[in-house]
Amino acid sequence: MMAAPGVLLAAEPEFEIVTVAEGLDDPWAIAALPNGDVLVTEKAGRLRLIRGGQLQA
Repeated sequence: MMAAPGVLLAAEPEFEIVTVAEGLDDPWAIAALPNGDVLVTEKAGRLRLIRGGQLQA
């Protein structure tokens, strides 16, 4: 696709979808912690911890 003079075309972003844990119900937000753990909130309001790739009880 050609752009008009002086117009920059942005490259399409590349995304990779990766499953980080199974057993979550409607995951809503995710945050990585400095120690490698991951916090995930579920839409119903529950906060879940993923440690070493495993969902903690």
